[in-house]
Amino acid sequence: MNTKLQVKFNALANLYRHAAVKPSAIAVTPEEFDALCDVFAPYTQAELEEAFNWVKPDPNWKLPIDCQIAECLRDRVDAAINHFVGGGAKFTRSIGGLRVTAPGYYATIGA
Repeated sequence: MNTKLQVKFNALANLYRHAAVKPSAIAVTPEEFDALCDVFAPYTQAELEEAFNWVKPDPNWKLPIDCQIAECLRDRVDAAINHFVGGGAKFTRSIGGLRVTAPGYYATIGA
C-alpha cells in the first residue's frame, strides 16, 4: 500500500474508533476504495458462507467448532469464523492439516 493510501486507510480505520471523525473529510478515489475494501473485507459474503459451511457444526451452527481443514484454507476459515461467530478460532497443526476449534456463537455472545 502506498503512503498516501496508507494515510487514508488509517483515517478510515479511525472512523470505527472515534465518532468525531467525519467521513466526508476523507477523499477516496474508486480505485483507492477498492484497495481499502480488500484490506477491510478481503472475502465476499458468499466466500465467507462457503468457508463457514466447511467448519460449522451440524445440526446447529451456533455450537462449538472442532474440525480439520487443509492448511491453505486457514485465512479464509478464520475470516469466516470471525464473521459468523465473532472470533475465537484456534488453529493447531495436526496430521493431515489443521485442527480448528472455536467456542461457537452461543459462547461468544454469552448465551
